[in-house]
Amino acid sequence: MDKMYTDKKVRNGRIRFVFQDGIGRMKRFADGSYSVPVEESAVMKLLEELRVNPTT
Repeated sequence: MDKMYTDKKVRNGRIRFVFQDGIGRMKRFADGSYSVPVEESAVMKLLEELRVNPTT
């Protein structure tokens, strides 16, 4: 998790993710940006789910 905070998309200490909106297209959000903040707890929950069920 600590390494994620070194990503270039981190803003104001918040982890941000970019999502696809189809092949070769990135989702654009209401504020015009292509990334959205994601809570650390949500990232940790997803990583734990993937650890427990890696084929999901």
